[in-house]
Amino acid sequence: MASWMKDNYDHLKNKPINQIIFPGTHDSGAYTVNFKKSMKSYLRLLKLLKTSTKDWTKTQDFNIFDQLSKGIRVFDLRLSYREKDNAFYITHTLTCTSLKDIIEQVTSFTENHPDEIIILLLKADWSYRQSLTVEKRMEALKLIKNKLNLIKNTNDFTTYKTLLKEKARIYLFFEGINDDYVWQHNRVVDPWIDTEKVNDKYEFLIEKYQNMQKNSTNFNILSFTITPQKNTIIKDIRNRLLKPCWYKKKSIKTMTSAIQNKIYEFTLKYKCNKLACFTTDFPTPTFITHIINLNLI
Repeated sequence: MASWMKDNYDHLKNKPINQIIFPGTHDSGAYTVNFKKSMKSYLRLLKLLKTSTKDWTKTQDFNIFDQLSKGIRVFDLRLSYREKDNAFYITHTLTCTSLKDIIEQVTSFTENHPDEIIILLLKADWSYRQSLTVEKRMEALKLIKNKLNLIKNTNDFTTYKTLLKEKARIYLFFEGINDDYVWQHNRVVDPWIDTEKVNDKYEFLIEKYQNMQKNSTNFNILSFTITPQKNTIIKDIRNRLLKPCWYKKKSIKTMTSAIQNKIYEFTLKYKCNKLACFTTDFPTPTFITHIINLNLI
């Protein structure tokens, strides 16, 4: 899966990038939790709190390099800035990993797989949006541009064949930034609803897909994810404390499979020709392969 675009060149070559259907991940950088950056030292000593916090923060099992190797090509990254150590981090409310580490992983992959296209969707993590001034966003952009070959912003998405004639392989959508090598984040159509109810989310996605416009400028995404509610999280942590021996723990991962499985029903019902990407948490190999194969029909 590490070279699925190159391997399927004949099927993909004449398609504009936003008409290839990519597998993507939601909160892509939340594959680990940096407790030293996220919690006070005395809280780190509480094993139960640490475990439950991790279960309700992590959305991925693998780092970015491994996600790329498994076929993922679209990455949802939430950025924050810590003044204390003057560094940028990828966060999911809690600190996950550094922006520098993400850049290094992408660089390492592209060196070994130069024909694969990567799409980075970068925006401020909501909890840290105040720290990401325009000045700080420009600093983060400078770090990215120094290491990654970004595709220059144009009005339309070009074909895969045309892209391969150039050196750059990475699209960067960065919210709140104007730059020749940044694609406007508002071109990403990724409808969201705050619910953990699978049927409500699925019906919402169907409605939004039916109303989507297929054109040369939008990058349309459907996210087969749910949003755990605060009461669910609090109840789970309480039950872990009171019923540690037999209680079946909940987490983002345990709640993900039901909505992720809806992808197969959806793709049987709809042609998906308006979409550029399906994203999810904890994508299975079956999910990734299924999305890639939609391009080969």
